[in-house]
Amino acid sequence: IRPSIRQFDVLSQRSFGELADVWLMPVRETILEEANIHQVTEQIREQSKQMMLPPHKAEELVEVLNQFHVSAETERLLPYLYPRLDTMFDYLPKDSLIFLHDFDEIQREHNDFLMKAEECCEKCVEQEQFAPSISHCYLSSEQISTMLDSFQAVYLDEVGLSLSDESSVSFKTYANEGIRKELINFTSTQAMLSPLVERIRTWQEEGNNVLFICHSLSEAQKLIQLLEEYSVPSKLLSGEQFDGQTFLPYAETV
Repeated sequence: IRPSIRQFDVLSQRSFGELADVWLMPVRETILEEANIHQVTEQIREQSKQMMLPPHKAEELVEVLNQFHVSAETERLLPYLYPRLDTMFDYLPKDSLIFLHDFDEIQREHNDFLMKAEECCEKCVEQEQFAPSISHCYLSSEQISTMLDSFQAVYLDEVGLSLSDESSVSFKTYANEGIRKELINFTSTQAMLSPLVERIRTWQEEGNNVLFICHSLSEAQKLIQLLEEYSVPSKLLSGEQFDGQTFLPYAETV
């Protein structure tokens, strides 16, 4: 999201060091405004009715709020204390590129999480404890899909993912482990790249453009030089040569 994530020293008010990743923990403070007390308490009473809790349970909670007492369970009231809860997507720049690895697995994990949340809510009902509606706390699959539509997204899936959006572009990607083994096991001392060249030509015969992603410019230039020995036409592409209409401007691009 940001170019770098750094630690922050409160005393010096300076950032230092770099972090590889960050865990976003649940909020630990809330702001309760007197002007909103009535609206908040009415929402709590309504949710208590939906949960079929004894009336005194809701009134006990309302009394605590009216006295501006903050308890450890105040986090449960966040959907009622604020008009709208921010999501992770609200913190992303509009031009962010989101990578989703194994989207089916992401959806399964999300559904499992919602099921566990529902189970916790049912336990609260059994124990006559207040709990907000699941829909007030967590995004549904439909809401996540809608928010993802606001960004450019790259889906990295081992199996084909069906995307109905006509603006989507799909790539078949291959790792180099398989071809690397073929090259290592190739017994001929000449034409050592033959297994790779055969695969390239097969892909092209199937009507595919072939794009190699290299670690460095020198590596790409070396690959082009080697492929020329096999009469495989190839060009070095820059970012400016990718346009929205043809995407790969050369019919024989490698």
